Amino acid sequence: MNHLSESNNRSSGEILESKINIKFIIGKFLAFMPFFIISISLSLLVAHLVIRYTTPIFSLKTSLLIKDKSRNTFDGAESFLQGSSLLMQSKNIENEIGILKSRNLVEQTLDNINFNISYYSEGKIKKVELYKDLPFIVELDTNHFQTYQVPIYVKFLNNNTVEISSDDKKGKVLIPYNEKEVVDVSPKIQKKVFPINQYIETENLKFKITILNLELLKDYNNGLHFILNTKSSLISKYSGSFNVKTINKMSSIVELTKETSYPEKDIDFLNSLCQTYIQQGLDEKAQISKKTINFINLQLNDIQDTLRTIENNLLNFKTNNKIINLSEEGKLILSQLKEIESQKVLELSKYKYYSYLYDYINKNKNIKEVIAPSALGIGDPLLNSLIIKLSDLYAKKITYSNSMKELNPAILEIDQNISNIKLSLIENLNNIKNQSKLLITDLESQIKLIEKDLNNIPLAERQFLNINRKFNISDKLYTYLLEKRAEAGIAGASVIADNKVIDKTIVTGRTYPIPNTFYFTALMIGILLPSIIILIIDFLNSTITNHKELQEITKIPIIGNIVHNDGKNALVIANSPKSNISESFRNLR
Repeated sequence: MNHLSESNNRSSGEILESKINIKFIIGKFLAFMPFFIISISLSLLVAHLVIRYTTPIFSLKTSLLIKDKSRNTFDGAESFLQGSSLLMQSKNIENEIGILKSRNLVEQTLDNINFNISYYSEGKIKKVELYKDLPFIVELDTNHFQTYQVPIYVKFLNNNTVEISSDDKKGKVLIPYNEKEVVDVSPKIQKKVFPINQYIETENLKFKITILNLELLKDYNNGLHFILNTKSSLISKYSGSFNVKTINKMSSIVELTKETSYPEKDIDFLNSLCQTYIQQGLDEKAQISKKTINFINLQLNDIQDTLRTIENNLLNFKTNNKIINLSEEGKLILSQLKEIESQKVLELSKYKYYSYLYDYINKNKNIKEVIAPSALGIGDPLLNSLIIKLSDLYAKKITYSNSMKELNPAILEIDQNISNIKLSLIENLNNIKNQSKLLITDLESQIKLIEKDLNNIPLAERQFLNINRKFNISDKLYTYLLEKRAEAGIAGASVIADNKVIDKTIVTGRTYPIPNTFYFTALMIGILLPSIIILIIDFLNSTITNHKELQEITKIPIIGNIVHNDGKNALVIANSPKSNISESFRNLR
């Protein structure tokens, strides 16, 4: 019972001591409350100023669907051009991401939107780029030297005159249409007044200013300037400024994201980038269709004049000789010759394509615009497979080239694979050409055997058969080529985009500075900073300020307190017998 009582007493004492400590600590901090108020106020003020005058950064997002069909799947009108489908419909997502991030696509996008001139309003603290709501626009004379990459300040003195000048910043003087640099000239423009709505011309500048909004002009007139951007600087600025990734591993939907201080401008850029990418795919398909039609037209032109001549000869022969009906023997010979010569005509057409493809592979570094075998009715599986592999390797090389140098081992390996596939393709084409030659020779031999039977029929009928043969051969080839040209035309006219925009670019949020986060952080800093200072001062303090501190460091009992004397007179008891110090001494005595 005694032990339990002692334990309870100690617990009660510890709790009491803990309460006293908490009160002591709180009291100590409350003594410095003015410092806390000042610290918190200054922190919140700094946060407000940062939020107010820092150019905010926003995040943008758009999504794009890239079709990822099986290589042997063709649908709709595109089945007429199966070769186009083989090369264009099946896509590797990683390759397409590489194309989306490529400098080439960024360059094409910038050609479609006017970012050549940047307009700025300069305030007392920060500079803001103006994009859509412009107080004025600048029209350049592209045949005159222009000063690039240097701020050109404009100050409107009234509605009719403007003052132009520039600073000493390093810039370039270029010829606009080819951006060729003009050397040994200074980009600096001396301050000078010019009339509005007329061409303003200096040694290294020529442009015309048109006022769009007088009210905005009054608001911004204290600090307006514009900068002419070179194409190369814009490409460098926007290449790599955005990210492209799939939404998940199983999806062919990609997301394009970008962080920017000028959301309106970069929304237009991302939207235009997606449209340029989609249009590029359509243009490639159209180019394949066009090349196929051109190839067929060349063969049609070769045969058209021949067919016309033979047709006239046949008509004249019928008119002069009155031959209308053939004998049974003549009909049989004509039927046999028509069948064999039709095979020969088709094989000759294929042989011409093999020769074309052989020359194309040897001369060209890329096969994006090659006419596929299936477009001309050639279904050789090995030939199609090799062309597909070669196309994939070229696409993969484009992807790698966007982030690697030419001497990178990965690119060198791809180049080696391309070289190997080309050798295999050329070897395959040589074999196919030889087989085609043998087949043509065999068909010609069969034709010669059948021609011997022509000697058994009358001369006039034999002459008619010969002319009719030539006409049937030319007409068969002409009809075949017309059918293929029609198929190519239908496929070209019916082409639809493989890709489409799922969501246009939107602002998904503000990434910096975020007001709530900034204010909360400022509040924490305002509280922690004086708290840390107080704790450090208290830790370094070596003086005893109260009974408790004295009791903690010694076991000697305290028998009394003497109040500190703030007066100048040391004889306190004699001069001030009723003071607190005098009373302290009496208590001690």
